[in-house]
Amino acid sequence: MLPSESAQAHQPRLALLIVISLALGIGAMSTVGSIVDMVLLRALPFPSPDRLVLIGEADAASPEAWTSAAYPNFLSWKAQSHAFAAMAISSPWSPTLRLPADSTRLSGAAVSDGFFPLLGLKPELGRGLQPEDFQPGAEPVAVLGHQLWAQRLGGDPGVIGRPLSLDGTMVTVVGVLPERIALDEPVVVGAADLLKPLVVPASSPYMGRGVRGMRVIARLADDATRERASAELRQIAQGLAAAHPESRQTTFVRLEPLREVAVAGSRPVLLALLGAAALLLLIGCTNAANVRLVELTVRRRELALRAALGADRGKLFRQLLEESLPLVGMAFVLGLLLTLWAWDVIVALLPTPLIRLTGVVLDGRTVAITALVSLLSLILIDLLPFLELARLPLLTMLNERSARAGESSSSRRSRNALVAAEIALSLALLIGAGVLIRSLVRLSRVDLGFRPERVLALPIDLSAPVYRDPARARALFSDLARALNGRPGVRSAALVTSLPLKDGGNMSTTVGLRSSTPLSWQIDLNGVSPGYFPTLGIPLLRGRDFTPGETADDRHPVVILNAAAARRLWPGEEAVGKSVTLGWMSPVPRLVVGVVGDLREVGPQTPPHPEAYLPYTQVLVGSASLVVHTEKDPLTMAEEIRRQVRGLDEGVLMGNATTMEELAAAKMASPAANAQILAAFAVTGLLLALIGVYGVTSFAVSQKQHELGIRIAFGAQRREVVWTPLAQSAHWIALGLLLGLGGGALLSRLFASSLYEISPLDPWTFATMPLFLLAVALWAGYMPARKVTRIDPVRALAEG
Repeated sequence: MLPSESAQAHQPRLALLIVISLALGIGAMSTVGSIVDMVLLRALPFPSPDRLVLIGEADAASPEAWTSAAYPNFLSWKAQSHAFAAMAISSPWSPTLRLPADSTRLSGAAVSDGFFPLLGLKPELGRGLQPEDFQPGAEPVAVLGHQLWAQRLGGDPGVIGRPLSLDGTMVTVVGVLPERIALDEPVVVGAADLLKPLVVPASSPYMGRGVRGMRVIARLADDATRERASAELRQIAQGLAAAHPESRQTTFVRLEPLREVAVAGSRPVLLALLGAAALLLLIGCTNAANVRLVELTVRRRELALRAALGADRGKLFRQLLEESLPLVGMAFVLGLLLTLWAWDVIVALLPTPLIRLTGVVLDGRTVAITALVSLLSLILIDLLPFLELARLPLLTMLNERSARAGESSSSRRSRNALVAAEIALSLALLIGAGVLIRSLVRLSRVDLGFRPERVLALPIDLSAPVYRDPARARALFSDLARALNGRPGVRSAALVTSLPLKDGGNMSTTVGLRSSTPLSWQIDLNGVSPGYFPTLGIPLLRGRDFTPGETADDRHPVVILNAAAARRLWPGEEAVGKSVTLGWMSPVPRLVVGVVGDLREVGPQTPPHPEAYLPYTQVLVGSASLVVHTEKDPLTMAEEIRRQVRGLDEGVLMGNATTMEELAAAKMASPAANAQILAAFAVTGLLLALIGVYGVTSFAVSQKQHELGIRIAFGAQRREVVWTPLAQSAHWIALGLLLGLGGGALLSRLFASSLYEISPLDPWTFATMPLFLLAVALWAGYMPARKVTRIDPVRALAEG
């Protein structure tokens, strides 16, 4: 690869190697670095965002589920606390927008008074929600998000003051938020394309202190610290527990900065990818530095003459930088193109709410970061070669015999050390990719607890005024289930209020063995129709399914538990036939009629939670999902099922059909993308490292042709002579592998939070990856070493 003749003859190849090596590293580093800058470093689009915090409550047994809160507790916190300048609460709101041309289901939020000033929201058009909008009997109003206004309403400024049909009620639009403001997780629960005033009547289930489903956001007072605010909230929570013993108020109240909650899930992955990109950049710089070292070794007499004529070392270094500048400039352009190409791939790793909230977008700072990385690369690739040559005495560099003798032992050590560094960096990337791939394989084998194959999911919206009568909604669903279950190609059909694997999760409520003494932990809540469990292939472990009579109205106090809930409530005992009390609606004892298998409702990485299933009529809040187990591809039957629904009622709105297999695959998308990106970095680093090994060995052979030819002429076996340059490379490869094990351990630990049932120090990965890299690197060193077998000893003696 590297030249044995003059450097000039091979300059184009060397230049191309430098440009490609640097471009790959610059592109990776600028892409990941720009995203890290936007997500982890830039301020959120609110005034003084560092003073914004989230407040939630949870059980000690499941502290990770802390971001929801009960509405009565929020009222107590707001009234009794002094460490906050403002506090507001929101709940999800999914209205149906009915337009003359079509209708669509929106994602919004109902927010309490003070939400707008707390976040410093100033509408682009119209006004925000004001105190009079929250008064009983006030005219229904809403504030639209910019995206909804632009896409669904054509960006018409005249929409202010006009009514829109939302859930069959005429609601007046009073404002439109700015484009830069996207209200999403964790500011509110889910995405919010529009906002309305939050009004919680005394009869609402959300007035129960054990029903958590709302999001509390607060702004710290100027003189308050997070520690002081947390202590104050804990004290209030203890007082609530004493004042309301019947609700078993938790004392576990948590307060976290808004930004930390927003980026918590993405920070480890982004930092790990940033470390991987930095390793790839260092590999590229190391490869380019090695090439430059070879060039300068050949040119050292020329550089010595310049020094003898009065050029100081600073001028010589500037000369080297000027020579490399055009190459780095080309690498900068190519790296920027790679950034443009890879941007969407990396951004796809981030949760959509985080992208909306932080406003991740390509801008001028990306170009600036690419330029900064390129400048750093320019210095790195010339600094080490220059320092190496600067160590040699001037007379040695000027000596003609020395120049003909080839590179010095110091220069040879530097080149080999650079190869060892490349091997170490490459091994670190390979180990990181190997650990992620092993984790992905294990994750793909996780049993979700149900069978996703050939199951169609179709959201059904019952927000029309006619379906506010529960009897009408029950009648529609009963007719629909009856019609579908007798249809050819349909094995079974059922309804569920909270579809597994959908973002948002289930509602939770208190649970107890007696009405007056709830336990200290909460249970997830879902509503299903008869036939739901066999439709999804959820095993019925004991007892029975719901009967049609139990879903005919909301008066039957029965419940089906999952195995996790049954084990926790009655360890080692039979649960069927016992009674349990839930805090949902009226807390009456419910007879356990069945126990089903555990589902991983959130995704394969999240263990099953204790869960209670009620007849869907007792949990229905305006929408549900129809699940249909088909005999063929479910999507081919989607339109037939839609026609069946419309045949029962033309006014029923339906969402986009999907399959449970697609939902399961989506939960695997982010871990798979992480593994793919790191694997791409690792393969690129491996190729660059192998180029370095090949180049160093090739140059060593070219420099020692005379010596090796003499040895062959005096009877040395060619096979033995081949091992001379190869053995020299092997020593440095071994050193690189040893260092790479440490680098791999550091990188894999950065991915620790993303791994599933596998250690960051996975023995299998740490054993196989070094062996693989060793074999490939030795092969890369052996290929140029074979040139020794083609040396003509007579010609070598004559040239000597």
